[in-house]
Amino acid sequence: MECEFSQTKKSKEEEAELHWSNKKVKDAKGASEFGSPPSYRDKLVGEMPGAFAQAFNLDSHEMDLSIPLVEMGELINGMVAVNLTPNTRKSIRSRQNHALIVKVFGQIVGFHYLHSKVLSLWKLAGRLDCVDLGRDFFLMRFGLVEDYENVIKGGPWFIGGHFLTVRAWEPNFKPAQAVCNMVAVWIRLPELPFEYYDPGVLREISNAIGPVLRVDFNMASEARGRFARICIQVNLD
Repeated sequence: MECEFSQTKKSKEEEAELHWSNKKVKDAKGASEFGSPPSYRDKLVGEMPGAFAQAFNLDSHEMDLSIPLVEMGELINGMVAVNLTPNTRKSIRSRQNHALIVKVFGQIVGFHYLHSKVLSLWKLAGRLDCVDLGRDFFLMRFGLVEDYENVIKGGPWFIGGHFLTVRAWEPNFKPAQAVCNMVAVWIRLPELPFEYYDPGVLREISNAIGPVLRVDFNMASEARGRFARICIQVNLD
């Protein structure tokens, strides 16, 4: 299922960001056309548009930004409650409309390493602000809506062989309480009989384990017959 996003009028900041990035985008396209041919890995991976966003609930992220999401409970003597107005809550939360919270699963990475890796991986046309939230979670805020949508549509993403968990930004996010129980992994089907090297068959086999996100179409097209490779979603619970 393809991701659907509401069409909104670009702000002046987005227009400026898009105008600033036009030359860089054109240069990048020129380099890809006249530069070196695609790598073997690039040709190997077959994308399934929308599968990643649907599997990880990134295509239906909607919330009422004016509603408080924290229950204060009974106050202890000496404590005070600060209840922000709906307009204030809506204002501060609207700045994160095109932001994602990411974490490299199973690997501790530093701020500068992750920032450089995602810039290389995502090939953004606009600005990217990266904020360390603690406990290896990072906030990624995009300058262009198009970049935000492309990252969601283009997943899953891997850094150094480790899955980059991606979730939509949520108010009052607390890294100490966050749980990553849904991951994407590559699986192999060794010594698969030759006649089953078909994209449709591979999807049916893989769906018995978890939702299929990508299929190694190069191997599925019989270019290599030693094993089939499929990227699936796995629930760690």
